[in-house]
Amino acid sequence: MVNEALQWVALAAVFLLLLGIYRQLALVTPAPNRVETGGPTVGRRLPDGIWKRVRSLQQGDERDAVIAFVTEGCQGCSRLLASIDRQRPSLEHGLVLVARKPSDEFAELLAKLGHPIIEDLNGDLWQQAHVTATPLLVRITSDGTVAQKEVANDLAVLAPA
Repeated sequence: MVNEALQWVALAAVFLLLLGIYRQLALVTPAPNRVETGGPTVGRRLPDGIWKRVRSLQQGDERDAVIAFVTEGCQGCSRLLASIDRQRPSLEHGLVLVARKPSDEFAELLAKLGHPIIEDLNGDLWQQAHVTATPLLVRITSDGTVAQKEVANDLAVLAPA
């Protein structure tokens, strides 16, 4: 009986390991070969609820912007935030971070990055944008049209405007 239970535990561990490998492969696959997963539709305008909040935070900045949807427990999000911290002086576009139900500690960490933050406490903005995977990067034009989106842990995957 114990051996059978250990076999099931080992099988579950192998399954979780395979899922982790699959996710990592998805993050390093070249963009043209990726399947889009959630997020606003490319070529369409961002939903008004998000668009108004992003514009209000940009304070008249008419450049293209990147919106990064992040969560606290996400390893890819941690890597993305580290890359944002390293690239801080060289970012050529506005960046807005959207965090779903962040804890006080996570909100403080985001604030230290020096970019505008939207705290989506009830998940309405994520639902409007159809976010299903993180970290989701969405590049929008100055009129709010979604130009590009990627599930990635580095801003460099987004093509320059």
